[in-house]
Amino acid sequence: MKKLEEPPYSVKMSKKRTLLFLTLILWLGVFLIWISQRQSKNLSTPLFKSGEVTLLEIHFEKKSLSFEKYNGNWKITDYDGKKPLDTRANQNLIEHLLDFLKTANKSSETYPHKEANKYGMTNPQLVVSLKWLHPQIGEEALFFGNVELSEKNVFVFLPKQMLLTKTSSQILELFRNKSPLDLRERKITTFETDDVEELKTQGKCKAMHLIRDGDRWVWKTKPPIDVAKTNQWLDELLGIAYYDIDEENKIDLKKPHCILELLGRKNRKETLSISLDLWIKNSQLPANYRVPSTFSKIIY
Repeated sequence: MKKLEEPPYSVKMSKKRTLLFLTLILWLGVFLIWISQRQSKNLSTPLFKSGEVTLLEIHFEKKSLSFEKYNGNWKITDYDGKKPLDTRANQNLIEHLLDFLKTANKSSETYPHKEANKYGMTNPQLVVSLKWLHPQIGEEALFFGNVELSEKNVFVFLPKQMLLTKTSSQILELFRNKSPLDLRERKITTFETDDVEELKTQGKCKAMHLIRDGDRWVWKTKPPIDVAKTNQWLDELLGIAYYDIDEENKIDLKKPHCILELLGRKNRKETLSISLDLWIKNSQLPANYRVPSTFSKIIY
C-alpha cells in the first residue's frame, strides 16, 4: 500500500490561519451583539418614574401655565400669573405631552450637570414640572434645552436627579408652530356636531334654521351650502378656534350684530352673541372670544 504524503507546510499554515480568522469573526460577532444589547438597554432607560400626575406646570414661549386635574379633566389654575376666567384646557395636547414624558428614554451619554447652561438651560425651550400623589407622593422637573446637530435629540436637565442627558426631540414637535394659547381649549362652543338638534340665527347675518330629523338634516330656510355637506359645514362652524380672549368682559355684546342659537337634547342650549368685528359671547362660557374671518364667511 502506498503511504499517504503529508500536506506541505504552507497548506498546514493556511488551514491554521483560516481557523484563527473564523474564531476572530465569531468573537467579533459575540462582542457586537453584547454592545448592541447594552446600548439597547441604555436607550430603554426611562428619564424618570412617574405616578398619576395631577399637578402640572408648563413654561413655554416666556409664559407660565399651571394645571390641575379635576374628575379626569385638566383645568387651568394659573395663566402667566393670573387666575383665568375660562379654565378650559387643551386635553389632547396635555395628554400627549404626559404620554411622551412617561415613555421618554434617556441616552447612555450623560454630561456634567454643572455645565447645564452650555446646553441651553439658561433659556430652555420648554420646562415641565409634574407632581403626583399615587402610588406615592412624587415630583419631577424637566428642562429642555438645545437640540443637537442631528436634530434627533434634545438636551434635557433633571435638577432633582442632577442629570444632564439627551432624549428624543419629538417632544418639541408637539409644540412646533404653537403658542401658549394652544394649551387652552379654544373652541367657542361646547357643542359637537352630534350634539346639535337645532340651529337658528337672527340679526344681520344669514337667515338659517336647521333641524335634525332622525339621521338626516332638514333646512327650514335656504341652505347656505349643499345639503349633503351639512355635517361637514357644522364641523367647520363648531370647530372654529378663537385667537384672542377678553377675560375681563370689557367688550360690550349687549347689542350683537348677529345671534346664533344651538339646541341639543334635554333642553341643552347655547346662545352666541356676535359683534360685527367678530367678538363672541357664549351664554354658557365665561369670557368673550374673538374669532378669525373664516367664521364670518360661514354665517354672513
